[in-house]
Amino acid sequence: MPILRSYYQDVYRSPVVRLDGYSGRHGLTSSILAYLDFGGATGTSKDGLAETMLAFATERGALQPGMPVVEASSGSFGAALKIALSQCAKRGLFSNEAGMGSTPHAHAVAKVDKPEEQGIVAMIGVFLDTFVVLTLTALVILSTNSLGSGAEGVALAQLAFSKVFGNFGGVFIAICLLFFAFSTIIGWYFFGEQNIKYLFGQKAVKIYALLVVIFVIIGSTLKVDLVWNLSDLFNGIMVFPNLLALLALSGLVVAISRGKDK
Repeated sequence: MPILRSYYQDVYRSPVVRLDGYSGRHGLTSSILAYLDFGGATGTSKDGLAETMLAFATERGALQPGMPVVEASSGSFGAALKIALSQCAKRGLFSNEAGMGSTPHAHAVAKVDKPEEQGIVAMIGVFLDTFVVLTLTALVILSTNSLGSGAEGVALAQLAFSKVFGNFGGVFIAICLLFFAFSTIIGWYFFGEQNIKYLFGQKAVKIYALLVVIFVIIGSTLKVDLVWNLSDLFNGIMVFPNLLALLALSGLVVAISRGKDK
């Protein structure tokens, strides 16, 4: 029995079986295909019910030879939708940080005539990062037929690029990831440093810097799944108080955007 590395791998492993025996017993010339997800991540208890329904429809004459049979599997669709929305929210936060309250530190130092101008720049950044860059990555994975390979995360992107560019594709993704990780560490250190200065003063910066280095070393030794889960957890913790602040300041934002601020 293969041991899967994550919950999501099992979604693509369930086999599709042609039910020739059933069609032969009932004199059907049409093909009936069954998706065997009873051992999959979503599970099912519909096998017996589905066979009874098919037999009843055949006896009544509602199911004729050559007629297609399509199963409306709302439970599996609901589970798949839950996984998709969950992953999109978590990876979206990590990608563009929209709503987390982390990037205002960088946008606040911009020199613009009106604050709403920099707000528009911030929103454009979210669009480019998520809807352009991430969509292109997803299209590469889909167009190279790499989704059902069992690879995940960075390995999946490397596999997709390697199918087109050979070994250079994997090296290219690794180099991009190196710069992405390094710039993320530097950027988030800067954001945290500004907060530490404001809350505890300049003397606390050295202690903060030491803690950052220690956690970077610890994080590099942990399993990737655990690091992702911790990142998602802390990102979520940052979102809730920031969203409350955004809601409280929404009236001021509308007034500034309309030029009615005093």
